[in-house]
Amino acid sequence: MATNKADLGAAPLVVLDQGTFYFKTNPTNVHKLVTTNNIIPYMRLFEAFRYVQGSLFSHELLVDVLAEQAVKTEQQLLYYLVHTCQKAVLLPETLCCFVLTEGHQLPAFKWEEAYRYSNAQSFVQAIKQSDYHEEIPDRIQLTIGVDDGLILHLEALVHSLDKNTDTPIDLYIIYASLTAESISRVKFINDKLEAVTLILRPIPKESRQFIENINMDKARLPIGTYFRIIVPEVLTDLDRVIYLDTDMVVNASLKPLWQTPLEGNFIGACEDSLVFYHRRVNAESVLFGKQGERYFNAGMMLMDLKLMRQYSTSFYSAQLALDTADVIKYADQDVQNLYFYGANKQIDLTYNYGLEYVQYTDRPLSEVAIIHYYGWKKPWMNMVTETFMHPSRRPAMHLYRQYHNEMKAILGDNPDVISVILTADQAQSGEFERCFEGFLTQTYTNLEILIVTAKGLTSDLQTYLKTIKPYYPNIKVVTGTMAQAVKQSQGSYLYFFNIDDLLSEKTALAQLVAACQQGVQVVYSGYQR
Repeated sequence: MATNKADLGAAPLVVLDQGTFYFKTNPTNVHKLVTTNNIIPYMRLFEAFRYVQGSLFSHELLVDVLAEQAVKTEQQLLYYLVHTCQKAVLLPETLCCFVLTEGHQLPAFKWEEAYRYSNAQSFVQAIKQSDYHEEIPDRIQLTIGVDDGLILHLEALVHSLDKNTDTPIDLYIIYASLTAESISRVKFINDKLEAVTLILRPIPKESRQFIENINMDKARLPIGTYFRIIVPEVLTDLDRVIYLDTDMVVNASLKPLWQTPLEGNFIGACEDSLVFYHRRVNAESVLFGKQGERYFNAGMMLMDLKLMRQYSTSFYSAQLALDTADVIKYADQDVQNLYFYGANKQIDLTYNYGLEYVQYTDRPLSEVAIIHYYGWKKPWMNMVTETFMHPSRRPAMHLYRQYHNEMKAILGDNPDVISVILTADQAQSGEFERCFEGFLTQTYTNLEILIVTAKGLTSDLQTYLKTIKPYYPNIKVVTGTMAQAVKQSQGSYLYFFNIDDLLSEKTALAQLVAACQQGVQVVYSGYQR
């Protein structure tokens, strides 16, 4: 402690239970700073922070705390010591052995009403008691954070916005670095939109420095996920904005969301599906406990930027992220939930509807304003070979692809139609969906699929086609011969395939068309049995 000039030190402990030692080690293996930002997560996760035995602190500090606070438990005492001290550290050395007996058990964490994850809750209490009045501009303003990889998945979101809005929208695209090709692509997309205007906004160096030192080892995500924290400092000319993730489609007007009063809260957000999951299995969040019942998904946030700048929430959130990087699981989403606990307004789920809700609730997709494909299972993945997708979730995946394909057509990315002719008389149950997924996830999307059958389709194939055809209008059934299918085809190119086979490479058709455009008329490719 003297080396670190700290007036409070807590160490991991070893537990002796029925003759066996259990070592509770410090995962950072350094003199980790203990701050008002991470004391509650540490109390939940480290037993050493639930009582004062094994902790070392100055006599003066203890006197100051007891003079100011009505302390009833050792856990409370340690909480207030951290809030009062000049510097507290979590030591790497194991200095204390806790002997478990029937009457001497490790204390469980207990939430107290006086506890605060951050200063945001106190800020909001003061705002609500003031004469603050939020102003809501007429024009809807959105923002997304991107890198070069996310530009590839921009089409579905912007087209769904453009197609379903009933009022003009400005969409600010914030980024740290983009290639000239990506910037050109955004500008090209913007020229094809009618009601939505795309505005590129680079993140200034001074704003990036808020987040560049955050340790991402545990989250295993790019640092760009923390762009949400610095939105107020990037869009300094805006007082209000809706933040959206790129893996979304907007299925209805956002005007009701835009006009939602935040009532002095910094943000408005929707419940995350983790809350729904914990309810179903009667469990609690490890990091948030019962307070996790208000855990929100950060993929859609209605933000009062004016208030957030006034109270420097970007700075405080970034500092919280630095202090908790070794214990959080969901990167900036956990950080936002810690910082804005008690300082956010809960918004109706229709504005951030995850696939968990699609599967377990009865709300039709037509009544959902924003569908969010969070998690690792994405609509551009093959739902048979890359991931299993529950049947109830598949219409949402097809809807995303529909928006994507429509925008690709508007952009004219694939001007030549490929007529895919599938022979279906040998179709095996369960195999044909694998085949269709191979084509429906191709990067070349201007496809006409003709299914050829001489004796009629099986009932399960008919059911499958009835399910997907609303999303892919260029699927046709030809009863007859392959020659008749060729005669009915409209494509510049023909591609023959068996419905029991698999097109495994997503760029296969794009490669074949590129070869044809070099002046050849027939292209062959290899196959694997």
